[in-house]
Amino acid sequence: MKSIFTRINLIIIALLFSSLSVFSQEIEITGTVTDEYGSPIPGANIIVVGKKTGAQTDFNGNYTITANIGQELKCSYLGMKPSTKKIENKNPINFKLVEDLLNLDEVIVTGTSGISTKKQLGSAISTLSADDLSESKAVVSIGEALQGQIAGAQISRNSGNPSGGISIKLRGASTLVGSSDPLYIIDGVITNNSSSALINLGGYTQNRLVDINPDDIERIEVLKGAAAAAIYGSRASNGVVQIFTKKGKIGEPRITYSTSFNVNNLRKALPYNDAQLKWDGDTAVPATRYNYQDYIFNTAYGFENSLNINGGTEKTKYSFSASQYKNDGIVKNTDFDRKTLRIRLDQELYDWLSISAGSFVSYNKSTDMPNGTNYGPITSLIFADNLNNPEPDEFGNYPNIGWMANPYEAIDRVDATTTNFRSISDIQFKLTPFEGFRFNYTLGYDHSNSEGLIYIPNGFNTKANGLSQKSTISSDMINSDINLSYQFDISDDLKSTTGAGYSYQYEERQIFGVTNNLVSAIDGVIVTDPASAASGVDYRTQASFWGGYLQQSFGYKDK
Repeated sequence: MKSIFTRINLIIIALLFSSLSVFSQEIEITGTVTDEYGSPIPGANIIVVGKKTGAQTDFNGNYTITANIGQELKCSYLGMKPSTKKIENKNPINFKLVEDLLNLDEVIVTGTSGISTKKQLGSAISTLSADDLSESKAVVSIGEALQGQIAGAQISRNSGNPSGGISIKLRGASTLVGSSDPLYIIDGVITNNSSSALINLGGYTQNRLVDINPDDIERIEVLKGAAAAAIYGSRASNGVVQIFTKKGKIGEPRITYSTSFNVNNLRKALPYNDAQLKWDGDTAVPATRYNYQDYIFNTAYGFENSLNINGGTEKTKYSFSASQYKNDGIVKNTDFDRKTLRIRLDQELYDWLSISAGSFVSYNKSTDMPNGTNYGPITSLIFADNLNNPEPDEFGNYPNIGWMANPYEAIDRVDATTTNFRSISDIQFKLTPFEGFRFNYTLGYDHSNSEGLIYIPNGFNTKANGLSQKSTISSDMINSDINLSYQFDISDDLKSTTGAGYSYQYEERQIFGVTNNLVSAIDGVIVTDPASAASGVDYRTQASFWGGYLQQSFGYKDK
């Protein structure tokens, strides 16, 4: 009898371990996302519930993601009802999304007459909550978090570097030479999102959205229609992205800490030497080919730590956050490291007067690699004849592989770094002296200081005399905005809203740069003689903008 019970116990234990192994088994899941009519939905978000990993559908609505059996997949797309399915040991997992006809009357802060609704405003507006941003996937910047979330928006990266800039076009190209990026406003502060190139990295530029921690965002409102320019002037002709950070909430102090670890790989390697040049041909001279991709790409690792503290009373609310994000790039010797601090305090002084003040500080540093030019590794990968072994000889000399750079030498010897310090501060006063009347005043300040350095040593194959380049950009922006609104009921069905406002903006930029094409043969010596500098720039720009508006609207039965 004892042996029978022992055998039964062993069988139960074996079944438990086998079931645990099944539920922890990681599998690759594929599927298609379509609408109710069977048409594919490109750009839909697929996430593993409770995780920061995710994927997006391609042009044909197909996706691929890795997850464990027993977990849940959530599929979402702007304007569609989200769908969730449990992962079982079968493929594919397809989603059919239906249009969401509810929740169309969200509250919108237009920046002029105060608070309206989508139905009342009648403009092209998209709203994203913190949940929408966190479910998109693990991202570096707000720009990446917006991918697949805004209908009709063109969002793309201009580089594979871990700090690569994001290009966002809400209304298409509006100029041949200027920027088509929208105007960015953070907690009422008109901010600088310049994509000016500090150093020559072959077309790669880093915009300033990368300074902001996506976990600090409460919601984002995107104005795409002509109303954006009517509200914010000609600077908003490409649309407006309004970002609202998290505020304190009534209650005991709440402390939230999160940490994550991520692994990045090259999504798909280029097929190298797989093309057939001639049918049934003979190999006259055997040759060794080298896959240069092995010298350029690697598996990249990163982590993110985030701390948030918030709480308050009915009169006083506070919020504090700190974060660090560090991520290596899939291109060797590239990385991005960002540290942020943010604090906000909301104080109600009287029933009719409240003050809100906040400050945000960010410091980041990136190690980059040129995308193009004749000293970037990617150019070699595309054009070089890979008969040559790119590795150095016993004396440390790298072989010349043609007119383009040796990819191994570029990865090993090109040093390009960018550092940036940024602070954004604001103070806001809100007055409601009598029913229906609102007075809002915002004073905002955005300061950033960026420095870029690229160094190519003397003796580089495609840059024999070497190259050193250093640039700094200092930017200061101040905006002062006054908004008034008065709302009253003419009758039970007819409502009148009158708005007026004035805005003043001041911007100052100072740019300094020097380039030296004759670097000393001693490594580490950047410029030995100022006279050897090939070119340089040093200038300062100042600009101011001001304007006002007067707005009158009538609503009939809240429409």
